[in-house]
Amino acid sequence: MSRVDVEFGSVPEKVSVGDTIAYRIKLTFPDNPVRWAFDSLFAPYAIGLKFLGMSVETESAQRGDSVVGTTSLSLKFTPTRSGHLMVKDGYLRLFHILQVDTAGDSIIAADTVVIKYPGFEVYARSHFGFPDMGVFALWLGSFIVILIVFGGIAKIVSTGKRKPLKVEKKVSPEEKALAELEAVSPARQSVREVAENISRILREYINARWQVPALSMASEEILKGLEDRGCSPHRLMTLEKILSECDDIRFAGKYVETQEIEKLVEMAKDFVQE
Repeated sequence: MSRVDVEFGSVPEKVSVGDTIAYRIKLTFPDNPVRWAFDSLFAPYAIGLKFLGMSVETESAQRGDSVVGTTSLSLKFTPTRSGHLMVKDGYLRLFHILQVDTAGDSIIAADTVVIKYPGFEVYARSHFGFPDMGVFALWLGSFIVILIVFGGIAKIVSTGKRKPLKVEKKVSPEEKALAELEAVSPARQSVREVAENISRILREYINARWQVPALSMASEEILKGLEDRGCSPHRLMTLEKILSECDDIRFAGKYVETQEIEKLVEMAKDFVQE
């Protein structure tokens, strides 16, 4: 597998609501950077921060008889509220072209590199310098909860009756995946968006159901991981068809009719329910 050197930038500890935070990741490639492409960037999981997108800058230089280079990524966020905010660890996957045919039209050999980037925490102040409304709201909410609890206890003591506690049902990985697949709509989303959503939902389901870290793995690695965990051959064959079709749409620009993409959604549901 190809080696990529990675440097992670830092972010300020304190910012204001409305500021733009740039988190930089610098990648140094062992060969020409044009042979590297982003296979995918999984959307960062942020709390109190809105992901604004990513900018990319690439530089290359001649070193002897070869060309080497770097790519700098800038993940941009903005605070949506005051208080302690964070971005959790994330992943990005690079597609490395190892060999092309003599005409330069077809890829003969390639591999992928998955890079984990660390998350970060910041403290956001109110833009106008007012007291932290998040902390005030927390105190106020706690005070109200205490009043409600004591009021409830007093009512129970006075009436001598106890109401049964309401227990919320825990959502299983299957229920979560099926609910998200039901929300996938070829009528409201592009074919590429539908394919990306199907791939993401199934990878998250596999991670929760079998503890296979599918979000950071290639399709072949996912299938091998499930096979090692005793997944049935029929189920593996169904998943292989789904992931292959999604990859062709996402990365090769394959055109499919609406009926075909709707069938792909139903196949994904069948995989989860099997």
